[in-house]
Amino acid sequence: MTAQQEAQALQHHNIPNNMADQANLSAITFGHGETILLADCNANLLKLGSSLLSKLNYQVVTASNENQVIKQFNASGKKIDLLILDTDIPRSDGQNIMDKINIYQPQTKALFYTVCDWLIDPDCRKKIGHAPVISKPYNISEFSRMIYQTLH
Repeated sequence: MTAQQEAQALQHHNIPNNMADQANLSAITFGHGETILLADCNANLLKLGSSLLSKLNYQVVTASNENQVIKQFNASGKKIDLLILDTDIPRSDGQNIMDKINIYQPQTKALFYTVCDWLIDPDCRKKIGHAPVISKPYNISEFSRMIYQTLH
């Protein structure tokens, strides 16, 4: 893809050049309208993540704490295909949240993202369980690829 074609494609998907992480568009994996619940207690990261996911062609529902996550699964009225959950949500445990979610939507897929060193931090690993994890900060192409792999 030429630089001009890449710029046109970014513009078509409303992804600003600075959001494209120096990654070329061919490295970004776009969704097919799947619904993602993004949970993060940081309002700015929640807004940025929601905007990015929308531009990657996902339907986005957001939550800022464990109660909102459960409420969204209980009341959303539509199937949530993927939960993307920050491990730093206060007073929450990823595995506990997943157990509660499975009451409403069994077989829900999850992707965790974190700033902690989840490879060596036992407390962080406990929160995550066996779900896939991406470290923050992440680049768009890596994030989009992890979402696609987790969904499929």
